[in-house]
Amino acid sequence: MEGILYFNKSDKRYLKKDIQQIGNTLNVTLIEPTTVIDPDIILAPGTRIMEANYIWLKDFNRYYYINNYTFEYERIIAHCHVDVLMSHGKELGDEIIIMDRSDKNRSSFYLNDPELRMYNYSLFETKKFKPKSNLQFNENTEQLVMVCSGTV
Repeated sequence: MEGILYFNKSDKRYLKKDIQQIGNTLNVTLIEPTTVIDPDIILAPGTRIMEANYIWLKDFNRYYYINNYTFEYERIIAHCHVDVLMSHGKELGDEIIIMDRSDKNRSSFYLNDPELRMYNYSLFETKKFKPKSNLQFNENTEQLVMVCSGTV
């Protein structure tokens, strides 16, 4: 399996990461059994492997955080976890969404997520949605409403 090592400078909450490639494409071996979400891979020892904290695996077509390294004999084992945002960023970026931002809109859609750091500023803005003829709310179908409170 082919992989490309990177140094990731971005926070995990960013959709598009600021990554810098380290070295060339290299061959990696999966430790079996494994999962697509949390693969463990064997890397051949190299001069700049320890600089990497991020990897792209071609066969899985996904980006992964390298959470930890284990050294065993003459091989390096990288313990990885998938980065869903970067791996599926194009699909997420192409979604059509309706966004409403308001400090007064604390309805049942408000979710308190301790993993998401929010900052509260005094400037708030609410924009009314003007539906097109082919994009309207219909109570007979499911609708997705995304509500953000604060600034990430």
